Amino acid sequence: MPSCKLVNSSGGSIMFNLAFNNVNEMKYFIMILNNNYEEEKLVSLKGYIKECGMDYTTIEEIFLKVMI
Repeated sequence: MPSCKLVNSSGGSIMFNLAFNNVNEMKYFIMILNNNYEEEKLVSLKGYIKECGMDYTTIEEIFLKVMI
């Protein structure tokens, strides 16, 4: 996802931010997470990804970033 921004990488987890208008970039990434890939260089990722999830930014999170 070329336009995503790394938000946090701690505790063995990573969190990215992707603008809603760039959501079409997620297709290939979701295919990787769902193990729907055939390229050998991506097959090695299978052992590293234990769980994944997606979430929308809440109004509270936006408010806290603006206030800080």
